[in-house]
Amino acid sequence: METAPSETTPFMSQSSTLPSNFSNTPSFNYASFFRRSIASLIDGLIIAIIVMAINYLFSLVIVGSVSDTNLKTVVNILILTNFFSFLIVSFYSVYFIGSSGQTPGKKLLKIKVVRLDTTSASPGYLKAILRETIGKMLSSLFYLGYLWMLWDSKKQCWHDKIAGTVVIKI
Repeated sequence: METAPSETTPFMSQSSTLPSNFSNTPSFNYASFFRRSIASLIDGLIIAIIVMAINYLFSLVIVGSVSDTNLKTVVNILILTNFFSFLIVSFYSVYFIGSSGQTPGKKLLKIKVVRLDTTSASPGYLKAILRETIGKMLSSLFYLGYLWMLWDSKKQCWHDKIAGTVVIKI
């Protein structure tokens, strides 16, 4: 005689071993386009101030060296200035995102970059490098990668998808 499966089998019913809110993917309160944009503007201002200060210091060196050196030296100093500016811009976001998931701008706006597969872990330095360099370079193509979050269910930009991250409100 064939019997119907029991309603009490763990595979057929809600098991008491899993929490009632269990899900394969964590649920987040995603950051809005507005919050992310304002945080980026704040970080841009901070970076601009740092870069301008460095450029000012290097310009003092250039002014002091123009009278007793040639144009080649001045050009080399300008190249060096641009190189340091590039390093600052590159390491600013990678350091903050990799270590805590928040740049100063994101802290002010109470948002954080986290790994998609967790609820609170910052991405770490490897994901931050991927997100902030290659990912943002691709996102900047016609700004389509940044605008993507407007219709994405997890509000991810392309650089978030590439690195496996989301930006959440905290």
